[in-house]
Amino acid sequence: MSLKTLLSFGLVVSITQSLAAVSFAQTTYNWSTDINNSLWSSNLSWGIPNNSNAFPSAGDTAQFTNRSSEQPQVPVPSPFVVNLGTGQSVQNVAFLDLGSGSPTNFQIGQSVGQTPTLTFAGSSTSSITRSGTGNTNFAASVVLAGSSRSLSVANNVASGTLSFGSVSIGASNSLSVSGIGRTNITTLTGGAGSTATFSGTGSSSVTSISEISTINVEGGNIGNLGTVTTATNVSGATTVNLKGGTSTINLQTASTVNVTGGQHNLTTVAGSSVSLGDSGVVNGGLSISGSGSVLSGTGTINGNVVIGANAIHRPGNSPGLQTINGNLTYQANSVFEWELNGNTTAQTEFDRVGLSGTLSIDGAMDTRLILNSDFSDQFWKQNQTWTVFTGVSNTVALSNMTIVGAPAESVGTFRWVQSGSNINLAFSAVPEPSSLALLGLAAGVLGFAKRRRIKALLAQPAA
Repeated sequence: MSLKTLLSFGLVVSITQSLAAVSFAQTTYNWSTDINNSLWSSNLSWGIPNNSNAFPSAGDTAQFTNRSSEQPQVPVPSPFVVNLGTGQSVQNVAFLDLGSGSPTNFQIGQSVGQTPTLTFAGSSTSSITRSGTGNTNFAASVVLAGSSRSLSVANNVASGTLSFGSVSIGASNSLSVSGIGRTNITTLTGGAGSTATFSGTGSSSVTSISEISTINVEGGNIGNLGTVTTATNVSGATTVNLKGGTSTINLQTASTVNVTGGQHNLTTVAGSSVSLGDSGVVNGGLSISGSGSVLSGTGTINGNVVIGANAIHRPGNSPGLQTINGNLTYQANSVFEWELNGNTTAQTEFDRVGLSGTLSIDGAMDTRLILNSDFSDQFWKQNQTWTVFTGVSNTVALSNMTIVGAPAESVGTFRWVQSGSNINLAFSAVPEPSSLALLGLAAGVLGFAKRRRIKALLAQPAA
């Protein structure tokens, strides 16, 4: 439904008109009049149906039904203001089209004592579309009612801003924000099973997000997603999927972040996990800590990385290379997991970390070996070396790196070795029994020959 169509349902009032012209108590007003005429083109007609001089009062509900986006557009005055009484709401809106010819400044809830509510429930797929000029400001609280519903917000004009104070999408509903223009939301709330997706090429800003189960960033410049929180009534932690574009996210509760594309700045809290794909980039460094926290995957981190106590660093993607353009610090009681696929030293088959800075081991940390190998293979009968860390600019306290999960010592032993800027994991094979026998025989022969020489020397007469 176009904005002009919406306006045709009678909530427009000029600034000079009075909301108190006629008083009604707790009444629902339903706009469903046929608008295929010029009835709604004048400000004087923006009233309660059949009463052009009356407007809903406090506590009343304005309800729009049986409307679609195909209704014809009609001119509207600009600026356009819907003035609602304190505590009043606008219900069952299906479509709001801020198209060409729409007011340059559209506001709901102007000059009222309490912010009213604009509720979308007239369709399973509702939308707010801006394609006109100027700024568009929603002073009302925007609500997506029901469940299994979606609300799309598209700012299709590069100039000007589409702004919302409060947007609530409820449980099991979804919100999508797209377009080429800037969209600002002060507070975004949801519920269990809710999803918010940001795409397009425009810039967006959300000051506070709460109770959203899944957040997707697929494109655009999300300059600030503010404080992303998860309320107790949402099952599981928030999942943040960063697939493209740019964003800045400040997590306030334990969450799972998947970075598969774009460039992003992250601030995490204890218990959060971050996984990077090959094309994923995290700027500004990263710090994880606490039980359940994992930094995994490939991708690139531009900045310093800290693996805190009880957190796990699991580079690679079964396996792969993770790049850190900065320093890497393992705090006491942290864990580094290293995976090898097969009986090989090929770089494509084991986890690696490419550094451009220092590697610090601040206290005892564990190296967990995940060896998907056959130790009966001839490969393990010889000494082997894998270069795990490269680009290290300091001397590393390797004694703090305890190796766990290694095979029995009857196969061989693992140890960390530094060679210049590389930190290698070295394997020393246990000699085979036949080799030991040959060594023993050789030692016996040498010992026998030595004894014979000693006897010969003793048997010689004294000079």
